[in-house]
Amino acid sequence: MRIFLDSGAFTAWSRGKVINIDDYISFIYKYKDTIDVYANLDVIGSPEKTWENQMIMEKAGLLPLPVFHTPFEDVKWLQRYIEQGYDYIALGGMAGGTISKTRIIKHLNSVFPNLLCDQEGLPKVKVHGFGMTALQLVYKYPWYSVDSASWQLRGSAYGLVDVPRTPGKLTEQEHFYITSLPISKGVKKYKSNTDAAEASSPLFSIDSISQYEVSFLKRKTYKKDIENFMEEYGFTLEELQNDSRMRAVWNAFYSILSISKFTDTILYLAASDLKAVRALRRKMRQTQLGLDKINVLISFATLGGKSKRFDTLIKLKNTQ
Repeated sequence: MRIFLDSGAFTAWSRGKVINIDDYISFIYKYKDTIDVYANLDVIGSPEKTWENQMIMEKAGLLPLPVFHTPFEDVKWLQRYIEQGYDYIALGGMAGGTISKTRIIKHLNSVFPNLLCDQEGLPKVKVHGFGMTALQLVYKYPWYSVDSASWQLRGSAYGLVDVPRTPGKLTEQEHFYITSLPISKGVKKYKSNTDAAEASSPLFSIDSISQYEVSFLKRKTYKKDIENFMEEYGFTLEELQNDSRMRAVWNAFYSILSISKFTDTILYLAASDLKAVRALRRKMRQTQLGLDKINVLISFATLGGKSKRFDTLIKLKNTQ
């Protein structure tokens, strides 16, 4: 298992907090032997200060991963990192719905062929995609690594499970593209406002069916295909319907399964719930995917500078 330490600059910025760079440097030194990758302390909206922090951390004897916020910053800053010989660069600014997927694609279509890849389309540097969650985009570009927090958010907060669009036909990349089904028992129910609407569906009461059940009405074999697909890996729909943490575990498992099937891209799971990571490890032991596919990104801002949770993560890493 690899551990990626992110500064959490976006999280801090959104909460009106400031990360002290000396504290961040001290934390990295404390755990330097167990951290596989650590990012620069980027400054939202200021590529100049981000570059300055890169220099400060390097003068302190560290080698942080440079961060370029695409598409909000002038590409001259990305060009500078490349010209200075950095062989691993992170692209940020693509997570959390801050910009549309169309705009992200437009920008990536520019920087990959013109700056990040050679004339034959091969990457000149290793590229990490912060918050790169869409499988279409993971497959489309030659990422060395990506991370995603949506597995946990969709499963625990929104009651969603990620499933393939065509579970009975899993031979090509597009068959694995995610459809997120709402299956939590606590989600809002569909209700009928007219007798006519209820009469049009005489075999069930519209008041009693959840969004989860509605998702399968149009395709009668879809639910069975989903059940068979999940059970192949030791999960059941009933388990996921009742357990928010296990929904997140399944979403992480599905992301790992999908990405590892078609690419060598390293997936880091941005995690705040380490119990979910531990549960994922238990499930992974039962499959052919292997524990080496579990990689975790955790942010300094989320940790709040405290070591206890990070110590727990290190114990998970060292327990094979």
